[in-house]
This record gives sequence, structure tokens and C-alpha cells, in this order.
Amino acid sequence: MLSGEVKSLLDKLYNLRGEDSVVLTKINKERQEAIETQERTKNEKEVLTNEIERLSNEERVLAEQGNKLIDVLNSINKNEFSTVLERLGINFEPENINSKVHQLLPETIENVVLENKKATEKLEKIEEEMRNSATLVEELGLRKDEALSNQSKLNEFFNLALHGNINITRDEITNLLAKFDFSENEQREAAKILMFPEDALYDYDSGVKNGEQSSGKSMAEIFSEAKATVDDVASEKQATDEVVEPVNNETIEEEKEQNEPLNNYIEAEEEKVDAPNSFVETAEESVVKEEQPEKTEEEQKEDEPLINEETEDIADDVFTTAFKNFEKQIEETTNNEEATEVEEKVVEETTTGNDNIVNSLKEMGIDSEFYNDSDLEKLMNNYDEALVKENVNVLKEKGIDLKVLKDNIKLLMDKELKEKIEKLLEIGKEVEDINLMPKVLSKYDLKGLINTINVLQISGLDPKKVPLMAF
Repeated sequence: MLSGEVKSLLDKLYNLRGEDSVVLTKINKERQEAIETQERTKNEKEVLTNEIERLSNEERVLAEQGNKLIDVLNSINKNEFSTVLERLGINFEPENINSKVHQLLPETIENVVLENKKATEKLEKIEEEMRNSATLVEELGLRKDEALSNQSKLNEFFNLALHGNINITRDEITNLLAKFDFSENEQREAAKILMFPEDALYDYDSGVKNGEQSSGKSMAEIFSEAKATVDDVASEKQATDEVVEPVNNETIEEEKEQNEPLNNYIEAEEEKVDAPNSFVETAEESVVKEEQPEKTEEEQKEDEPLINEETEDIADDVFTTAFKNFEKQIEETTNNEEATEVEEKVVEETTTGNDNIVNSLKEMGIDSEFYNDSDLEKLMNNYDEALVKENVNVLKEKGIDLKVLKDNIKLLMDKELKEKIEKLLEIGKEVEDINLMPKVLSKYDLKGLINTINVLQISGLDPKKVPLMAF
């Protein structure tokens, strides 16, 4: 039986082995878009070139004809035609016409020149876009060759592992998987699977060959499986809790809540999108009960009373035991007093530290309503005033309301906060979006946020149009 974590990792690995690889799919999509850009810019360049030529000719003709008209008007003597103009009732004023030509012609020519200039500037941008798209097509061709080479190497590793010819090193595997943007933890787990293949790998590979496993799953299927994995982990933890000490279930509920919006959104889009295989990294925490070793006979005897029915008559031993117990009691009392003093000192230092943090936060505009005692304790454990000030300034500079820190106070200690905000703004999100859904900043680290955006783009969705609550 494959665990959810191993199955998720193998889903991702087997996807990268096939023609529907998420890497190849993305490269092909980007390359097609670049080719379409080339075609579009080529057509736009042709239109603009013709427009520039037309405007240049118009500028030349206006200047030539305008000058001729002025010369003709200057040569006309109205009095020579007074009789005919009067009898025909024609109001012909060569001087007025000449004045209007002098007034309007330069302005008209200037407007044509301006249109020509704008068309020329636009042509330069189109030509630059055309060159960039051509470069991108070439670059993506090289990237595709590299991706195919990496895929071939990955398939070679799997063939060696499945046939028991393990002659590959851990570094060879991890270096290859790093090129596919695997996390360090995924690299280690994948290396373990390939170097020491077990039934899990053979079962999965057999399922793929028999059509029971599919590496071309839709986004909805993958997120649905991830949700099921989270539910399984939650059930596992609850079952373990009945045996071991109780644990806080808020984390489990929070994981389920975080996955639910994205599940719902992807399921709603499933009919529109047939996305290539993606992956969902599933963090699975295991609660291990430390079993208490059974006591040996000697230890069991030591637990029995020193004075029993058989030894009641040994007065010396009784006296010795009682005296030792008395000494132990005195020693414990002394230790308790010392512990109390240490505890009081720690409490005093903690209170002083908390007061300092509270005052510092207040100076930065962060009221106590944004956090509770538990949040304050977490801040004090690894408080970095410089980082906190930097993050507060980032929020203010970006126009984000400090109220987002309510229930998200840990953002103050986030070293990637600025990059995450800039990434969201870069894909078209508004500041108001972040104000309404600040949890997205605490839910992901920077790499996780970028991966989520990439998954949406690969599936054909525009991250700008996907609400943050579905991230």
C-alpha cells in the first residue's frame, strides 16, 4: 500500500518521465506563444511600414501643393475679373484664401509629421518585440533540448533501479532533480526510492504499465488526491491521539481549510481546463509514541517496598532506609526552592522582554488588538527588531493596511514578505486583494507561492483572475 506522500512524489516523477511532462508542456506553450507573437508583430510591422510611407508622401505632397497654391493666389489680381465675378455673384477673395493657407498649412503638415513620428516609434517597439520573440523561440528550443536530455537521464535512472542495476550515486540523482525544481526533501526521498527500490516503486510502476496509474492527471484530480491525503493524515493523528497524549488539532483543521478553497476552485474549472500533470507537495507529520521498555525483574524488585513482611524484624535496615528517605526529602525541598527562584527570575525577564516588544510595536503603529499573549510569546522567542521594522515599512510603502497583521502577526518575522507581496502585485493583484485575504502571505513561503502561480498558469488559468482565497 503506497503512502500518500510517496504516491504524490512518484506522480510527479512519472509525469516528468512522459510526453505530457509539466516541464515540456510549459516550454511548448511558451514557445507557441512566442511564435504567435512573431507572426503578430510581423503583420503589425507591415501595416505600420505602409502607414509611415503614406504619411511621408502626404507630408511631401502637402508642402508642394501648398506652395504652388500660395504662388497662384499671389499672382491673381481680383480687379481683372471684377465684372464676371460680380455678374456671377461669386465672392472671390484671393487675399483671404492666401491668408488661410498660410495659417493652416504649417499646422496641418506638423500634425502629419507627428502622426508619422508616433507610427515610427511604435514600429521600433514592434521590431524590438519581434526580435525578442525570435530570441525566445531559439532559447526555448535549447531549453526543450535540455529538458529532453534531463528526461532521458531520469528514465535511465528509473530503468536501472527497476532492473536492480544500482550503479548511480546519490549526488547524480539530487543534481538531476534540482534541475526540475525539486525541494531538498523531495530530492532525498527520490534518491532513497531509486537507490534502494522497494515494493512501493515496483507496485507503482506496475500500475502505470497496467493502466491503473496515470501520469496525465487533471488539476482537479491531483488536488482532490492531495485533499484526501490531508484527511488521511488527520484521521491517523486522531487515532494516535487516543493512545498518546492529546495534540492540538487546529493545525490539521487549518491544513484542511487551506486546501479546500483551491480544491473547490479547481473543481469548478475542471470542465474548462484539461491541464497536464502537476504535483502537490504533501507535508505529513507523524506522531510517534515512545514505548516504555518493560522493566526487568531487578527493576521491579527495586520498585517494591524496602520493608516488607519478611524484613520487618530487621530494625537496622528500617532505620537506615528511613534516614535516607529523610535526607532525600530535605534535598528535594532545597531543589524546589532553587527551582522556584529560577522560575521567578525567568518570569521577571520574560515580562520585561514582553514590555519592551509591546512598546516597540506600539511605536511602529501596531496596536495590541492585532495580537494576543500567545503571539507575543512567539515573537519574543526569535524577535528581530530590524526585520520587524523592515516588514512594517514594506507594508506601509506598498499601501497595505497594518490590520492584516491581526491573526497574522508572524508576518513581522517573515524574511520573504517583501518578495511575496511584489510577486502578487506583479501578476496583477491589487493592494485591496491582499488587504482582504492576507492569509496567502502566511500560507506560503516564496517558493511555494511561485509554484502555485506556475501551476495555475500551466493549467490555463490567469492567476490575476483567480481569487486569492482560492490560492
